[in-house]
Amino acid sequence: MATKRFLKSSVNWAALAERMADSPQKPEFLAFKAKCDSYFQKVAALPDEPPKIDWKQYKSVSPEILDSFQKQYESFKVPYPEDKYSHIYDSAAEESKVTVEKFQAFCRLGISRANEHLAIWKAMPPIESMSLGEFGEWLPTFLPDFVERPTFWPHTPEFQLTEQDEEEWRQKLAGIEKGEH
Repeated sequence: MATKRFLKSSVNWAALAERMADSPQKPEFLAFKAKCDSYFQKVAALPDEPPKIDWKQYKSVSPEILDSFQKQYESFKVPYPEDKYSHIYDSAAEESKVTVEKFQAFCRLGISRANEHLAIWKAMPPIESMSLGEFGEWLPTFLPDFVERPTFWPHTPEFQLTEQDEEEWRQKLAGIEKGEH
């Protein structure tokens, strides 16, 4: 087979087909791909070396001309281009495999963490039926810190003091402490 000439196609047909998915030129693309595939198969089916000729059989006809033909035929070599780029693509593929493996490991870690959180949420009783103490046990990060940052009832953001309101209260308190009424 033609192992010296063509090892694989350098065209990424899958990526091209993905880009041509909704294109009106898709029939032309498919026809072109079919022609390329048939050509590649025909070339791959050809042998690497030309067939051997039995020169003894032809020497009886014309030995002078045959010697010249035989020398020319045996010295003829098809110049196949040197493969200069496959190693570049192969090294890029290896580098991308490493990157993909790192990304997959990162994703697996994220999935395992998400599954841990999901297990906690599944084991937790419904939030509507929890008391504030149970809520603090199950979800301590969501529990308001009433010691450091007290809030006003009903403890929703629109009923809380803004930073500007707090600054005004501090100034009023400072004035009261100094004796200013």
